[in-house]
Amino acid sequence: MFAISEFRPCTRRFRPVKSHGGSTTMIDVTIASLDAQTPTPTSHGRFGVWGSFLYLACTIACSVRFAYLIQHTATNDYYWRDFNTTGTQTFLADVYNSQLSVAVDGRVDSLAFSSALAVPKDYSRATTAIDLNPSRARSLLLSPMPMDQIIGIFRNSSLILNLPTPYCWVDLNRTFELAHTAKRQLRCERTDLGNAAMYLGAILRNTARKEILGSALYAWLNATVFQALRRTPTGNIWVDNIHNHTFLPIRDEIDLWKSYGIHKWITQLSNRYQQGIEETVTIHNALGLETVIKINSVPYRQTASTTNLAYFIFVNEIYVSTYSLKCSLVRSDPFHFEKLGLDWDIIVMIGVRRTPAINLVRLHIGPFGAIDVRFVPVPRSLTAAVATFRRLAYSELQTNEPAQVKYARFESAVTTPIPPAWVNPLLQFYGGNPMCVLGAAKSFVQPSFGVYEVCGSQQPHTV
Repeated sequence: MFAISEFRPCTRRFRPVKSHGGSTTMIDVTIASLDAQTPTPTSHGRFGVWGSFLYLACTIACSVRFAYLIQHTATNDYYWRDFNTTGTQTFLADVYNSQLSVAVDGRVDSLAFSSALAVPKDYSRATTAIDLNPSRARSLLLSPMPMDQIIGIFRNSSLILNLPTPYCWVDLNRTFELAHTAKRQLRCERTDLGNAAMYLGAILRNTARKEILGSALYAWLNATVFQALRRTPTGNIWVDNIHNHTFLPIRDEIDLWKSYGIHKWITQLSNRYQQGIEETVTIHNALGLETVIKINSVPYRQTASTTNLAYFIFVNEIYVSTYSLKCSLVRSDPFHFEKLGLDWDIIVMIGVRRTPAINLVRLHIGPFGAIDVRFVPVPRSLTAAVATFRRLAYSELQTNEPAQVKYARFESAVTTPIPPAWVNPLLQFYGGNPMCVLGAAKSFVQPSFGVYEVCGSQQPHTV
């Protein structure tokens, strides 16, 4: 460290001799020299040095302490202490799934965590998995759907004619009927007047005209429905309106539906596909960061399609009617398959074969291809009873050690619940699923209708 004020110039004389033609010249050189002197340290400077060392030491100590404090929370993206997939995430998913299963409207927006949400399950194992509910998607999609969402879906899609629902009418005014049999048409009048899913026109009105006219399905739809309507003045006007329609505002469309007594959208059950679902929860931590984690995931995939015997799906019907039967699907049309003497059940659905199951279904339920398969929601009283039982049972397990020991010893039991009147060696059983019609006679009771039934080998009914 040098002070500029202490620079002292000095002059030193050198006498080098340069010869210029025999003469000698004396050169004076002045050199500014630096006489650097070390200043005497002051008290202010000493305090600054020690303060710097103290600041550095405190910074390092605080950094070490901070790293120690967050070592358990910084190991995951959620900044949640000791969070892992088989422990915390699995528990969180189980809690939400258990609450969703007993929620009245199928929704749980938030949870206040307490001992009432305890789950009797070991989350310390690396193999612990989430308890998924494969029927969750089905129960949601087969319940009444918000009409504004349904209308929005159709308006943003191509022509959809493969919904698992047998139509009852073409138009909202119920002028043109579509049920395959007179008995089913009466059933429509009795139970489905207010269900928009039973009206073909509800879909066509909310599908863009270019999607209708440009669809590969249009030729089949025209041959089996539109041509029949063209043979009447009212139907001709209706078809023209569909060909040239524009969308109403969604709110106005809903009001129009309601003016015809239509107030809900519910499709029927089908096992042609397994309905898929993916559910998530959002974690909002103390730092204000939000992260989404998955609590339920069931893939959408094709399955057994045994319910096709109940109803053949409209897109299949218009194809068969166009190319094979060459008939109309509108009941009032002279070319309707019944008026042409065609038996849809025998020609399209089952054929001429006869089995005890086929005969019983036709006698007590109705012809194949005209059967309604409806989803029956869980009664609210049963949902409330299950929720109460869980709360009381789990509360007891948390405070009663003997009960915990007994619970840990529980094992799944397999039973064969059979009505006493059926325990008879003279009886033979063909199965309890009306969609499985080719079963042979067996001495044991077999399972009743199931969504996952593939009509394969006949097995005893167990629970």
